[in-house]
Amino acid sequence: MSVSFPIALLLTVLRSSGASETRSLSIMTQSIGYLLAACAPGIVGAVFDRTNNWNTALWIPIAMAIGMVGVSVKAGKRERI
Repeated sequence: MSVSFPIALLLTVLRSSGASETRSLSIMTQSIGYLLAACAPGIVGAVFDRTNNWNTALWIPIAMAIGMVGVSVKAGKRERI
């Protein structure tokens, strides 16, 4: 997952057609990314507290990774926004 941030920054530049569009797209993607990064550890911890089982709690990052694959396939198309 460490490569996700640089790829997101690169796709922001490659998929937009102008400076103002790049700025807007970057603000949107970074705010969503930072929100997920801030909330995910608390959610995983809360699931562990309820279930007392790390296997159950670790399904959340796995689900997030699967979601990232779906978004990446859409973002990787050869089209500009």
